[in-house]
Amino acid sequence: MRQSNSFLPNKKDSKAVSNDYTIKQESVKLDSSLRLLFQGSNKFKIGLVNGIFGTHLNYSCDVVELNKDFSDSNLGKREADILVEVTMYQKEKHLYHIEFQVKTDETMSLRMFEYGSKVALQKSFENKTFNSITFPKQCVMFFTKKGEAPSKLDLDVIFSSEDCEGDNVIKYKIPCISYFDLSDEEIIKRFKPFIVFKLYGLKHKYNGKNRNVIKEDFLVKFNDIKNILINSYEDEELSSVDYGHCVDILNSLSDYANNKFKLEVDIKKELTGMKSIVEEWKKEFREEGMKEGMKEGERKARVSTIIKLYKKGMTVEDILYYTEESESFVKSCIEAYNNKINK
Repeated sequence: MRQSNSFLPNKKDSKAVSNDYTIKQESVKLDSSLRLLFQGSNKFKIGLVNGIFGTHLNYSCDVVELNKDFSDSNLGKREADILVEVTMYQKEKHLYHIEFQVKTDETMSLRMFEYGSKVALQKSFENKTFNSITFPKQCVMFFTKKGEAPSKLDLDVIFSSEDCEGDNVIKYKIPCISYFDLSDEEIIKRFKPFIVFKLYGLKHKYNGKNRNVIKEDFLVKFNDIKNILINSYEDEELSSVDYGHCVDILNSLSDYANNKFKLEVDIKKELTGMKSIVEEWKKEFREEGMKEGMKEGERKARVSTIIKLYKKGMTVEDILYYTEESESFVKSCIEAYNNKINK
């Protein structure tokens, strides 16, 4: 959860302030990477929500990221990390709020309640449901050292007994996930793209150790992550857009580890190779479309290629990327196809 007011070190208690500033900078870097994951395809975002909250949302659900800015009476403007609204097939809507933390914070339960209440009130006014409020489903994911993060956050919300029917104390609980307490297998099973953040864990693992040892561990982790992402892309678990985001995050976290430990590891060639895979696939689909064009006619081949990609589970954004067709043409092809199979 970010605050808009800037934090700058001063001369008082410079060591402590410097440490807080470093944590804040790392938090912003991690936040931006995590947010990037939620800018991908609908299927990708649904997968992440299911993995984090243990839900079983259908991939046909629509996911919209909501306004995350709220005013805070003590600290000015605050911004939530992830706030999404999922629309079910029957038009039923559910809200999900996720916060990412690089350190433990004793005020976290209050902050989560504050966010939950503001989201709930905002939605009540929008929907004109003035006699009840519905909180979003919430979760905090910690990127702290193993064993440091709580399994849940608790808060007693106490009302005046005279104004309540029944118990006047509500037990407010928010589940937490401790990323570095999860095994690689658990991460891959629940939210595979999050495997890229294993590189961030080097900061917890090493403190003044031999640089060559850190470098060796870094390269092992980097190559493991690289292979997982490439295989996921080739198996069509990741779309081109989502895969590209993961590669960008891997690049960012590699730079972070390189700079923090002064590893001097050059991985530009590997990252370029990862990105070139998308271009190779893009070229392959174009060539396939051209071949079909020679046989069946240009427009028919274009439609055929679009429907093939759509049937593979690709989003409109992915299809636009591969084919370089206009958005209106792609959508009209998909609409015609859906109308045909639904008759």
